[in-house]
Amino acid sequence: MPTKTLTSRQHELYRQLYYDPLTGVFLWKTQPARRIQVGDVAGSINYNGKRRIQIEIDGEKKNYPADRLAWIYMYGDISDEVRVVHRNNEPDDNRICNLEPKQRSAKRKN
Repeated sequence: MPTKTLTSRQHELYRQLYYDPLTGVFLWKTQPARRIQVGDVAGSINYNGKRRIQIEIDGEKKNYPADRLAWIYMYGDISDEVRVVHRNNEPDDNRICNLEPKQRSAKRKN
């Protein structure tokens, strides 16, 4: 865990999840639902192969991409204008060395 001041999102992530930056795996520290146990791998794979994790942050329960949560966990909040991409194009490889932030391109106007 970094030694800098934590953002509120990082604090919530650290409280609820453990992230291993070498494997890219998130494990639950808490039991967010009856069917989920402490120590279970967090999230599920969606139709395009990306892992998403449903977690409550800032009082709002949402499904977040695991790659974005990994980046926030390690480095802090990032703008909605930034997306996290996988260097090796493997959508469920969330090792921190495989992730990098990219500025979203402006939408084209027709």
